Amino acid sequence: MDKSRGGGDKGGSSFKMAFQIVNVEHPNSLRNTVVFACFEAKDSLPNIQRVLPPTFQQIAKLGSAKWQQRSIRLFCFGDYELLTKLYGICGCNASKAQMNESWTERDAYPSRTIESIEANYDRFLQDGGNQHRAKDVSCSIVHRPLMPIAIDHVILPTLHISLGVFKKLFDAFESACHRVDMQLFQVRVATEGQEQKNYFDYRIRNEIERQQKIQKDLEEKRLQLIDAEDELPLHVLRTTKEDMDGAFLEIANKAFRLQVEISRLEKEAKTVELPFATGPIASSLDTILQQHRVQRQAYHGKAFVGNHVHKCCEPLVIKALTAVPLEVAEKSLTDDIPLAAHDKLRREAAHIGVHFQELFMKFADVHKGINHSSAVTQQQINCIETSIRDFMAAYRQLFPDLITPKLHLLEDHAVEQLTRSKVGFGLLNEQGGELIHTEFNRTGRVVQGMRGELQKLMAIMRRHHVATTPERVKKVLTPLTKVGSLLLQMTRLVTMSTAVVAVTIGALSTNEGEEGEQGEGGE
Repeated sequence: MDKSRGGGDKGGSSFKMAFQIVNVEHPNSLRNTVVFACFEAKDSLPNIQRVLPPTFQQIAKLGSAKWQQRSIRLFCFGDYELLTKLYGICGCNASKAQMNESWTERDAYPSRTIESIEANYDRFLQDGGNQHRAKDVSCSIVHRPLMPIAIDHVILPTLHISLGVFKKLFDAFESACHRVDMQLFQVRVATEGQEQKNYFDYRIRNEIERQQKIQKDLEEKRLQLIDAEDELPLHVLRTTKEDMDGAFLEIANKAFRLQVEISRLEKEAKTVELPFATGPIASSLDTILQQHRVQRQAYHGKAFVGNHVHKCCEPLVIKALTAVPLEVAEKSLTDDIPLAAHDKLRREAAHIGVHFQELFMKFADVHKGINHSSAVTQQQINCIETSIRDFMAAYRQLFPDLITPKLHLLEDHAVEQLTRSKVGFGLLNEQGGELIHTEFNRTGRVVQGMRGELQKLMAIMRRHHVATTPERVKKVLTPLTKVGSLLLQMTRLVTMSTAVVAVTIGALSTNEGEEGEQGEGGE
């Protein structure tokens, strides 16, 4: 049996759908990734429903086709948002309270199938198509499934799960380091007499000057308020009855404004100003990352890419990161800081390092256990299940009310799918589809001088299909290998659908604003 997978993802300004032959030597390589549909628009449900039905019909035919007397098994990959759109789901059917419960406390529910989705959609229509009641009426099903691939062949988006979870853990670690920076900042400001040596000392000097200015303004406002309050009864004695109301009201308003200003300054005096992640501890985290050639994306919320998350899951990197709070805190403490404050800061920094080292290590066990392309035994699956349980227990302690649908997929469905496929998710998940965006962006720069968006897109698609043609990949014209022959047949099968999609783009792009975008579920 030959295995093939298809799926899609939005990268940059375009949405792409591609297929890959799975049982080859390098299934995630660019030359094994063939884009069969692409449009320059958002991957909203109206756009998908308008453009891709002919493609889905051909995918359905491919699922029942045979190649050299071998059947073709199809898998579907994509991120969580795309998969929910393709299968008519408006969100996770489990409530937040149910997802926040541990796996031992939840009831078991039957798995979805194409047939159950169709039946639930009929119930949704019978109820009047009210999406607000879909969770209770139709198990969150709001339209018919678009992708003709069985639910048990839909691969969990473990790449996006790992990226999102690691980002959340690192943000929590960075916030904890910033809290220690703030405590150190407050102590250093209180001791005052520091020389300006670096940016942190510069911020301390500015904060001291700010606090001194606040105290000076407070003293002036309080004196003005005393004068205003003393002047109120004198005005009553000096003013005639006709002018008393206006004069009294003017001075009373002045006193009231002074009271409000004094209250604001008193609140401001209790706060210290240190921009997030600019203290010595939090800012040192990026230094450690750069030493291990890990760079966060500055324009995407400081997110990580997949390869960098894999590097950060190495024990050496985890230990280096979690050693930062205590090491930097000890270097930043000076002799004039009170001994009690000194010990409190050291204990807090040490606790953060130990706590997050344990959490990162448990996440690394899960990440390395599932995100690979090797075969797994039942014993290894049992170890992965234990790692997931341990990590989720630790995660719930840190984020008790933030169990997302992606984590629900990891906790409740990852082991089930590993048991069924007996191979790591790296062979079947969305990793290969993500790589195609870089190639299309590179080709897009080459054809940038062409007129018309449709003409550019057609040129990119032609260049891509030439590069992925089996004859060119194998660098021979004849004879074709078996895998090359299958890839060629699948490429020819989707050539017509590619042209249909490309021709539709002109109308789609001009009317994109009229379509609107349905709200997406997920994190």
